[in-house]
Amino acid sequence: MADTGPPVDRDRLFQENEDLKQRIEGLQKGCEDLRMENAMLADHLQRLTELHPLEEHEDDTSSISSTKSKTRLRSSQQLGKMKDRAPLVLTLEQRYGIANSEVEALTKDIDQTKKTSEKNLEILKALMEETDVRTAEIKKEAYEFRRDIVVGAENARTGKTVAEKVLKWLEDHLTAKDLLINKLLMKNHSFKVQIRKTEKQLKAKQETGEDLQYIDFHQLQIENQQFVVKIEEANQELLKLKRTAARTVKTLNGMKKRLGQLGVEARNLRGAITSSKMQLAKTENDIQKVVDEKEVARKDNKRLRVQSRISPDMPQIVDYVNQKADQYELDSQLRNWQRKVEIAEMGAKKTKGQLKTAQKHLSYFGTAPAIMAGGGGGAGGARPPQSDLGMRTFAFTPLT
Repeated sequence: MADTGPPVDRDRLFQENEDLKQRIEGLQKGCEDLRMENAMLADHLQRLTELHPLEEHEDDTSSISSTKSKTRLRSSQQLGKMKDRAPLVLTLEQRYGIANSEVEALTKDIDQTKKTSEKNLEILKALMEETDVRTAEIKKEAYEFRRDIVVGAENARTGKTVAEKVLKWLEDHLTAKDLLINKLLMKNHSFKVQIRKTEKQLKAKQETGEDLQYIDFHQLQIENQQFVVKIEEANQELLKLKRTAARTVKTLNGMKKRLGQLGVEARNLRGAITSSKMQLAKTENDIQKVVDEKEVARKDNKRLRVQSRISPDMPQIVDYVNQKADQYELDSQLRNWQRKVEIAEMGAKKTKGQLKTAQKHLSYFGTAPAIMAGGGGGAGGARPPQSDLGMRTFAFTPLT
């Protein structure tokens, strides 16, 4: 019988190892949480220290050492009291309060940072726009200076720049700058007047607002709360309507998709039905043709049977088959003889052409000596000898 002790021990050790791993993971997670809480508490204490710094109540510069000793003694006493009073573990409410205060502080810091960043961004945008405008103006002035002075004010005879044109160009540009400065000063003055007017209006509104009584303010608070409740109810109703609309749109999209699929299936089914109808009509037509042929064959068979019964001397089917075979053989022989005749005609045409060519050559070679002997062959010249080829007859035998 096998010993089962070692496997049990290994299972127990494996289970203990897994338990220890889980405990270590839990302790690590708890340490991480405590580390985060300590960091949050340190930030909270630092923020409280920054908000409420220690104040010195004694300003006598002559007794600095005694003041330091008294302060150190008082601080040690306060620390001892705080150690006696401070709990080792914060309660859940205290942690919740600290966390809320930290969240609020971080939210304020984020909002302040956003405002500062937006302000800096606006300033940078304004500076970039001003730089672009100034760059465009400088490029325009450089182009005009090159056009009017470097090129336009050059003396064609000496090649030097005319000083009067340079001075005139500078005076014109300075005058334009002065006009622009005056325009900007007037615009700045109008803006200052508008700012003062707006400040007066704001101050008047603030003064009229201070005359409100406590009852009016309390009534406004009640109305504000009522409006906040109504706005909350309207927001909830709007949220419900949005959810309903989202569900409706989702359902509508699903139905549209399903409708498209059904439309495609319907078109496919219509095509299949049309093709099936055409195939059915064709099949019915073929069936009708077969039925008609069957009826004609039945009638012919019946007629032949009647005829065979009336006249027993009628040829048999074997005779008909033999005659058809003889007919096919004769047709084949006829086609062969027709092909042989075509080949013989082609050979005859070719031979006739060769005969014509040979007659032309013989007539030429037969007349040439006579012409040379008769001095050109006039009217009384000798006739050329006739070739005996023209008198010959050719007999062609058909090809077999």
